[in-house]
Amino acid sequence: MTMEETTDAAADRRRVRRVLELVAARPGEWPAELLVTGRGGGTLLRLPPVDDIDALARDLLPILGVLGRASRAGDAAGASSGAALAAV
Repeated sequence: MTMEETTDAAADRRRVRRVLELVAARPGEWPAELLVTGRGGGTLLRLPPVDDIDALARDLLPILGVLGRASRAGDAAGASSGAALAAV
């Protein structure tokens, strides 16, 4: 998953909290990460593994909005077929 930092720090914290709540509600085997990007670069958070990457991505879309995305690692980047990381 990726999320772009905005100028509203409080709203950004709420979005991150909601993402973490959704991830915690879907424990499983697939590794997950959240990349928060901003003016000063990016911060990669390794999250607890999740059960259903596709369902989680659908649930995250309204939270991430136009300033973020959720997908299986490699879906957009054309990574190797062995990639199983949930880029959340």
